[in-house]
Amino acid sequence: MSERKLDIIVVHAPEGTKARWVRHSQAQGLKLSDWIVAAVDRPPNKVTATPCPRCASVVLTADGPGGWQCAQCGLAA
Repeated sequence: MSERKLDIIVVHAPEGTKARWVRHSQAQGLKLSDWIVAAVDRPPNKVTATPCPRCASVVLTADGPGGWQCAQCGLAA
């Protein structure tokens, strides 16, 4: 069996970031390094501006997990 040659990347992150990344990677059943590579390689989120259904204020939404909350009226989805 041949060994793969791997590159080493060093990441300096703000305090608490690694712990958050570890929690996210563990929740998805991935090693931290695999989770980071997947996050870096994925296409960027598509951001769209849509009107809030309650007050018609502009709300920015992005593809992916998570919701939004209108800054004007507080409606959350």
